[in-house]
Amino acid sequence: RTSLDERVPFEVVHYLPQAVETMRRLPGEFHQALLTLAERQKPDSAATVLEWHARKADDTTPSR
Repeated sequence: RTSLDERVPFEVVHYLPQAVETMRRLPGEFHQALLTLAERQKPDSAATVLEWHARKADDTTPSR
């Protein structure tokens, strides 16, 4: 593959007769689940960078 969105060849093996219908639905439902998950994880605001200060070697205060 030359990119992550290229199709990947695969072989499907069914162990039960009803698995044919499940496998037929799986790609579309999995894709929809990924879209739903991505939508739920959208940030409400722009990203911010937190500033962290290194503790001194003799600092015994507990970290937050």
